[in-house]
Amino acid sequence: MQALQVQKLYSRSGGILTRSLFCKSTWEAYLKEHENTQKILFLFDSFNEEKSYKRLLEEMLKSPISSIKTTGDVLRYIDAPRGFFCGTTGMFDATPRYTYLRKTSTLPLKRGAILPSRELVEQLISLGYEHSPHIGRPYTYHIQGSEMKIRDEYHIFHLSYFDDEIDDILIWGNQDGTSLTPVRVSDATLYAKQGELLPESCKNIQNIGSGFVWTFDLDFFPEREALREQFSGWIGFESSGSPLHISPISFENLEAFGKHLTEYGAQTFVYTSLTSAVNRYLEYNGLQVAQITQIPKLRLESAESEKGFYITDDVLGELFVEKRTKKQTLKSLDLLMTLKIGDYVVHQEHGIGKFLEMTEKTVMGINREYIAIEYAKNDKLYVPITELYRVTKYLGEEHPKVHELGGSVWKKTLKDTEAEVLKTAEELLDIYARRKITPGFAFKKFREEEEIFRLSFPHTHTIDQQTAIEEIFEDMETPEPMDRLLCGDVGFGKTEVAMNAAYKAVLSGKQVAVISPLVVLTLEHFESFTKRFAGTHINIAVLSRLSSTKEVTAALAGIKNGTVQIIVGTHRLLGADIQFARLWLLVIDEEHRFGVIDKEKIKRLRTGIDILSLSATPIPRSLNLSLSGLKKLSLLTTPPPNKKPIGTQVIKWDEHILREVIIRELDRGGQIIFLHNRVASLAGTAKDIERVAGRKLHPLILHGQMKSEEIENTLLDFRSGKNNCLVSTTVIENGVNFLNANTIIIDHADEFGLAQLHQLRGRVGRKDQDAHCLLVYRKEVLPEDSKKRLISLVEYAHLGAGFEIAMRDLEIRGAGEILGIAQSGRSRETGVSLYLKLLENKMQELRSGSIQHTTDIKIELDIQFVLPESLFNGDVDKIHFYRSLEGIDSVEDLESTEISLTRNHGNNENVERLFLILKARILLSKYGVFHLKKVLKDYVFDFRNATTQDIRNFLTIDQEGNFLVQNLERVRVSQNLYDSDLDFLSKLVYSIQASERR
Repeated sequence: MQALQVQKLYSRSGGILTRSLFCKSTWEAYLKEHENTQKILFLFDSFNEEKSYKRLLEEMLKSPISSIKTTGDVLRYIDAPRGFFCGTTGMFDATPRYTYLRKTSTLPLKRGAILPSRELVEQLISLGYEHSPHIGRPYTYHIQGSEMKIRDEYHIFHLSYFDDEIDDILIWGNQDGTSLTPVRVSDATLYAKQGELLPESCKNIQNIGSGFVWTFDLDFFPEREALREQFSGWIGFESSGSPLHISPISFENLEAFGKHLTEYGAQTFVYTSLTSAVNRYLEYNGLQVAQITQIPKLRLESAESEKGFYITDDVLGELFVEKRTKKQTLKSLDLLMTLKIGDYVVHQEHGIGKFLEMTEKTVMGINREYIAIEYAKNDKLYVPITELYRVTKYLGEEHPKVHELGGSVWKKTLKDTEAEVLKTAEELLDIYARRKITPGFAFKKFREEEEIFRLSFPHTHTIDQQTAIEEIFEDMETPEPMDRLLCGDVGFGKTEVAMNAAYKAVLSGKQVAVISPLVVLTLEHFESFTKRFAGTHINIAVLSRLSSTKEVTAALAGIKNGTVQIIVGTHRLLGADIQFARLWLLVIDEEHRFGVIDKEKIKRLRTGIDILSLSATPIPRSLNLSLSGLKKLSLLTTPPPNKKPIGTQVIKWDEHILREVIIRELDRGGQIIFLHNRVASLAGTAKDIERVAGRKLHPLILHGQMKSEEIENTLLDFRSGKNNCLVSTTVIENGVNFLNANTIIIDHADEFGLAQLHQLRGRVGRKDQDAHCLLVYRKEVLPEDSKKRLISLVEYAHLGAGFEIAMRDLEIRGAGEILGIAQSGRSRETGVSLYLKLLENKMQELRSGSIQHTTDIKIELDIQFVLPESLFNGDVDKIHFYRSLEGIDSVEDLESTEISLTRNHGNNENVERLFLILKARILLSKYGVFHLKKVLKDYVFDFRNATTQDIRNFLTIDQEGNFLVQNLERVRVSQNLYDSDLDFLSKLVYSIQASERR
């Protein structure tokens, strides 16, 4: 064994970015001296630490890194001749069992071996592989004749059989996952899908081979010396020691950033997800940096050291990012719906029809994929899959009338809808304009105090939480009144974000009101605020029907004279006797649950002040407001660490199953919530549950008709653990936290709304324990809508499913009054998705004063492409893939997607042709082109609403004078100048990009 050759000391204070840079430079220096070592291992003290560094290291090393989390992963690492790996020291625990693990967790393949395919399938199944017609997912296989394809996590294996003999083995992908061409091999090894999860630390160090090891945060690792002695390669320790003199860096504005680059550009290294914006800025201002590297959007800290300046998105985001609008949400609205045969769809030019199938058709010798839509009189429309942007899923009535192809009904409907959309857009813009001129308040910046408050949170903010806080702070620091909707699933940290906003408001000497629709939710908020603000000397009061006379009197006086800085309450805060001294931030939780009268009072209260609305499920009624810009939207979709999805099951009433579920929860020391929404039979139900359980439950009963003191005492008793069962109505629906209750049984679940069921399910699973939700129905035959709701809740049981559930609820219930405005009737005739699309386009048009160019461009050229089936898990997956491409509106993002696709699935000329067409659509849209086609012997560009300047700009593309202008609506070029349509489009795209660079 070799002794420790090199030990590096490094300060822990540098943050992820600079520590990773230091690791990278040390690794590069090592490779210069040890060129033969090609296997690199990064060791961390926890899987959370590994997760934070892994993505960044992948970008810096320009290579994927394999996580070692299971026993199967250890085998991959030991077998690999090269590659990058990361894990915790717990991986050493697996090495004493190496022989056993290899026998049970691997499957060797050898060319010439006799291994009948049926036996191979049996072994694959034992290793956790599943059959799939497209092997689009890891750990799947597919047999077709004498050929078998198998996909593990990093490779695709293509086996050819001659009778029962493996005649040939081709592999796509190397150990680093970058190979795009097949390699013929004589033998290979398949690894099991599942493996025993490794511990985070080990008991004994076992030698696992040679290579380079770099450790993080193992200063006090007991086996550190054993690791040094046992590992047979080169090892470096990252620990506390001599510092690198790293300090944070920031810039007040773009001008300050420009001055810095003028002086220190040659020493500045940029790591960002915003390369396009930064490059445009550098080019426009004639500035340079030493290096600019594209990385994913990560939470990194910019820093200055003796080696240079490392700038990333914590600084660049404030300088360059245009804050999110929900145009992306509009594009995703139809994508979130599962499209299946028989569903109603809307084609923008032809109206409502039925989706039949996806099919390949050969037209004029060109093979392409189409979706088939059936219209009245059995007429069929075949839409090229590249033109899916013209089709949306119909959301409205359950059985709408199907239109006739070429008929006049749809044209009249569309014309009437466009007139209504114009009126609606004008009304919304009028509201927007009036709010714009209302005098507001620009909150001051208290960066140091705000950062101290942020860091005092006992947990690490998720990326989404941090982004939402930054967006809200930016809104508050402008004089224009804020109106922002914060959407996040149950337990994703909306309240924490709101408390950061409240703290900022109080620092500026303003009052904050937090209003919620339910007493129990108000009590939760008051408790949360009181704990979070402990030690800040901020006075917080609560006002609800549970407040005593003395508490009400004190709160009213404090609100009026300003000594109460944060007031938490129900609709009681809307009373005529409430007089605020200096209210300037209103936080509204679940506003849609307030009554009509209360909503009118809120409207009067909110005039001119900053509004932050919270919602667990972003209701469709608010969608148009965020799309139009009247209400900005922040989304929390990243779950907190260790949060697990809630296991959800639908059953018909079965006492044996219920008994098993109840006893299982009680045996692990937990509590049960049994939800029964009929007050009259609540007490009898409690006795039934106790009988079913077969043991003493001590159930508590809770409903909204109880006296306020009883409600409060019951909640407190259950939360304190005095009773192990709560039999309740939906009074607990919003916000109530029961940290030790991890099983909820919802009786008559078929009678609840989908979003309501999702909220109720969120009452459990607040800790890192496994949580369960049992949806119980008693009817012999369930209505179709009830079936859909229950099935949907099981399908959308993953973390962060709130938005999808809201959209699915809309699909089941129909559009209703989705827009929340008088002119919403046409949304049923056109479908909600198309209505919102038309509204968004009209809003943009009215705001800008001119018709906006869109990427809805039809390209009709003889360019064939049919993507390989191996990319998809069926037709629905394929539709979603194309839908996701339509949401991309920049060439940079499109190219990045193409690189990712080819990296994972290999080069393919069909993929290249598809992305060429998509790229052409984006580039041509800037000039007002809406149709590119062939007419006789010419390629013809048709323009819509083009100006003379648009045409002039378009002609700058043509450096050889081949483009001929017919009028402001048409430009043509001879086909004889090009070898093929593919040659023409390739050269056109190249010319446009070259023109833009000039």
